[in-house]
Amino acid sequence: SYGGHYPVTDLCARLGEVPLEIGLRAFTPFIVGDAAASNTPVALFDLELRNLSDQPLALNLCLRFPPTGKGGELAVRGEGVVEKIPAEGTYSLPANVPARGSRRLQFAVGWYAPAWRDSGSEPHFNRYSQRFRNAANVAEFGLRNREHLLRRVLAWQNEIYRSDLPEWLQDGLVQGF
Repeated sequence: SYGGHYPVTDLCARLGEVPLEIGLRAFTPFIVGDAAASNTPVALFDLELRNLSDQPLALNLCLRFPPTGKGGELAVRGEGVVEKIPAEGTYSLPANVPARGSRRLQFAVGWYAPAWRDSGSEPHFNRYSQRFRNAANVAEFGLRNREHLLRRVLAWQNEIYRSDLPEWLQDGLVQGF
């Protein structure tokens, strides 16, 4: 199943071949009125694994992200994240889930491309390059500030959803940003 309210998405899946339910919340820190936070090149993931069997599950999740363009870099950080082939965006995340239990994993994907050229070859610089040194620095910042950033994202959405505006307009305002 899927539910989303930009920039947050919630996914849930039950795997047939493995007695496992997966819940995933992913978001980026888009915060109305805060250009610096909204310009942070990070995606934050909260993964919950629920074991539906009477036996413990030893899992090794493969995380694969698209390669960055020329001059860019990507970093994945979180407890247990293992770099496999970082240049190809491949990481793994081992997880042991107890019988009839659950395990929560959090990780962040940061990217960094400080400069780029438009179609006319004019150079441009991303403002976040003034605050971050590299993709690892971005991902570590995201992990450290995850809860605070999520609270701020949900707070501006809540202001819209609790208003007297028609439901279609509330959804349009949140999803249209």
